[in-house]
Amino acid sequence: MKKFSIFISLFIISSTICNASDHLGLWYTKGKNCVINIKKNNSKYFGEMVWLKNPYDKDGNPRVDINNKDKSLRN
Repeated sequence: MKKFSIFISLFIISSTICNASDHLGLWYTKGKNCVINIKKNNSKYFGEMVWLKNPYDKDGNPRVDINNKDKSLRN
């Protein structure tokens, strides 16, 4: 999740330098462990994970966002 936050931060910074629409679409994270889809809805940009290289933890359980502040979105 930390890498995802860094990715989104870099996206926002680069959007102010470049044309933000150049960054829409599917992107690998630095380690190519995840694919993020950058979308625009009205005037806001969003990032959504669409693929994980390792979708399961070491116990075979699906990876979830256990640190999400909104408890209803943790699964």
